[in-house]
Amino acid sequence: MKTRELVETELRGFKAVLRLIVFGSIVFLGLTLAVHAKDKNECTRESLKGPYGFVLQGLQFPSPPSPVGTVPVSAAGVMVFDGDGSLAAQDTFNNGVTIAHRTGTGTYTVDADCTGSAALGGDFAGLSFYYVIVSRGREFAFVITSPGTDQPGVAVTTGDEECALASFKGTYVNTRLDYRAIGFFSTVNIGLEVANVDGNGNMSFPPVVQSVNGVFSYPTATGTYTVSSNCIIAMDLLIVDGATAVRRRREGVVVDGGKQVWFTSANLPSTNAGTARFKRLSRHDGDERGRQRTVGPRGDSGECSEYNVHGSVHVGAADGEGGARAIGNTRVRTKDIPRPRLTSTLDSTAERHAENETPRSPELGFVGLPSRAKL
Repeated sequence: MKTRELVETELRGFKAVLRLIVFGSIVFLGLTLAVHAKDKNECTRESLKGPYGFVLQGLQFPSPPSPVGTVPVSAAGVMVFDGDGSLAAQDTFNNGVTIAHRTGTGTYTVDADCTGSAALGGDFAGLSFYYVIVSRGREFAFVITSPGTDQPGVAVTTGDEECALASFKGTYVNTRLDYRAIGFFSTVNIGLEVANVDGNGNMSFPPVVQSVNGVFSYPTATGTYTVSSNCIIAMDLLIVDGATAVRRRREGVVVDGGKQVWFTSANLPSTNAGTARFKRLSRHDGDERGRQRTVGPRGDSGECSEYNVHGSVHVGAADGEGGARAIGNTRVRTKDIPRPRLTSTLDSTAERHAENETPRSPELGFVGLPSRAKL
């Protein structure tokens, strides 16, 4: 009897251990699969969550598609994803004829391979786009897939905090492209610029490099800007080129915590569509006016005395004396490279126009989109 009871006791203990082993195996297997999925960088709808600033530029074709009537377009704004398949958006859209401020809501899908698609209603009128998520959900590249469009773009998270004037502060390099098409005649305006932004709504540009259909000039500019809490930004500029002064407006979005700022041209009346993309070189404090700021030897902001070419393109001191640097079998005299004089002090022409400077623009009053990530 005692032997039988002992066997039954041992059997019950064995069954308990067996159940524990099975349960533990199931938990371990689940964790292993989850880690494996993570290691493969599989994506879900939760991979996109919160506000993303975006910019796009391209062409809009007539229906049916034809080279005649094709217009350039550009846009910049914010999309907010809820992590569960719904999104809201707002932007400034420029088709070279009119400026539109669009708002709308829609839906999106995400596949395990980190590709997806989305559609927006409201003012976007059924606009659809295909995208690829990168950088663990911090950004995505996209292309508009609505008929009659050739419009690629990129989107990056705006950051972890609400935006303010101080979000746009420091020394920035800007590359811009504006395009105008009227019939069979087109005008292309490109620029490479360095901007000093004070974080309090004011900015200045030393002489920039600008080309209009291959004709180069070196204008200067001053401007003001406003930033709303959802990172929408507007900028008004006074650009001075010799005896000519013009005013230009740009509207867009602050992304990546202020490390980048993207704009679309928003002049009224609109004659061209284009984008400007600012990338911060340094974040400085105090008044930087009158100081030369440009790209240093390691990509840092700094005071540069001479230009040099090293590897690809590299700006900074060469030998400290404006001498030559060897590049493979080529020697380049840094003194002989033509360049505009880079200072932050505007010439007397700009001063003559200062009294007519555009007052700071009010914040854009878009509706239909929450200020931050919540839908």
